[in-house]
Amino acid sequence: MSFPEPHTAPDSFSLSSRWSLIQRLRDTFWARWSSEYLNELQRRTKWTDVKENLKVGQLVLLKNASQIPMKWTLARVIKIHPGEDGLVRVVDVKTAKGTFTRAVTNLLPLPGDVGLSPNGGRDVIAAKD
Repeated sequence: MSFPEPHTAPDSFSLSSRWSLIQRLRDTFWARWSSEYLNELQRRTKWTDVKENLKVGQLVLLKNASQIPMKWTLARVIKIHPGEDGLVRVVDVKTAKGTFTRAVTNLLPLPGDVGLSPNGGRDVIAAKD
């Protein structure tokens, strides 16, 4: 058993052809990701299903009806506003452009995020000392 020989054929693509290929691959990836993965995250369920409340530090996408999903803004929840029943319906989020208050129905939580510590990450620096 041996390693395959490396591809040594001369490149027949010009830089502009290569650039076009990369752009098409990027567009194809985003089109599939937004149509398959984001739509899976947005599934609507009956209100009888109890969903977990958003947490401070959780990453979310800000839904925007005037933009395609691949252009939605990434944000982090910085403050929650629970109602009298304990359910969070409104949160403050921070984006690269500022801080906004948004309803949770206009947010798309991203899975796998653990959130921030209560010190906002400052304890990580303190632990290094």
